[in-house]
Amino acid sequence: MSTLLFIVFIVLVCINIILYYNFRKQKERKIICAEAGPTKDISNNSTPHDYPITFFDEIMINGKKINEKEYIPIIVHGSCMEQRGIFSGDILYVKEIKALSNEEKEKIIKERDILLIYLSDKDIYKIREFEKVDAENKAKTFYYTTEGKNYSTNSHEFETIQGVVKYKLPA
Repeated sequence: MSTLLFIVFIVLVCINIILYYNFRKQKERKIICAEAGPTKDISNNSTPHDYPITFFDEIMINGKKINEKEYIPIIVHGSCMEQRGIFSGDILYVKEIKALSNEEKEKIIKERDILLIYLSDKDIYKIREFEKVDAENKAKTFYYTTEGKNYSTNSHEFETIQGVVKYKLPA
């Protein structure tokens, strides 16, 4: 009888250790809400606010282990990237590049990359597809509507580019 109790005790201890290890890996982080649509009429009150969400240190996306600490998690609000397979409510992982110089950013960003851009005057984030560096040495970007490709009203200073979308969390 005491042997059976000892075995049950050991099993319970092992289960508690496993549960502790899994919950220890969870972290609460803020997830940024990024606007995916025309921004000319947006104020910081019209975009949902950022909110905390629990993340793990590592996740698997398309069979690849991803360290979430290396990325900015964002949630998409709007439909301007549906042609690229990005829908409102999707969670994306962005490789942060805001601390890099403009020259370093220009080398990293490629045509068709989805960029996370911060508009300080409206206090919002948005996502746009990168096309090229224009004559003023700014990022020329666009978004999609039902009519097709629409260029952003203004090209973006490289200082406003926070990162490049690398992964989409599978639904």
